[in-house]
Amino acid sequence: MNLVESRRVKEHEIQITGQPKLKHEKTIQTLLFALGGGGGLGNQLFELISLRGISETLHRKPIINVVNYDNVQALLNSIQPVFPKLMEQYELRIIPQDSETKRKANFGDCCKFDDPFKFINISDDHLLLDGHYFQSFKYFSHIRSSVREWLAPNRITALRAEILLPASHRDDFM
Repeated sequence: MNLVESRRVKEHEIQITGQPKLKHEKTIQTLLFALGGGGGLGNQLFELISLRGISETLHRKPIINVVNYDNVQALLNSIQPVFPKLMEQYELRIIPQDSETKRKANFGDCCKFDDPFKFINISDDHLLLDGHYFQSFKYFSHIRSSVREWLAPNRITALRAEILLPASHRDDFM
């Protein structure tokens, strides 16, 4: 849902009930080191997709906190144009730092899996996992087919790729 559609839904809720519908969803976020710190596209995708996988495991809504301007810029410049379906998986919100519950996960190890299920019993509304990169497929292996859909190229990108690759090599990959 884009910003205009979201506003229309809220206006409709106000017309029906007299007040906006309040959401009390539990959220999950990570620090997104690669996103704001100038990491490469692969590192950025790992962080985002791992966040989405962790959100499924913990039954929480994946949030990207827009308080960090560098993260927002990276999303708008490198992720959104190429992977718009991936960006639909996250909600951009302002989460005040004093309302976050911060827990260390995968701290200091970029490629080590630290099972997020250990945080399942945290009842606080806004959970922030303090870790580095979350670069293990184990964070999102249970949503693998969805990840493939989110990363599928749009029509224009697929056509450009087809032009770049010689016809003799088009069947050489999965």
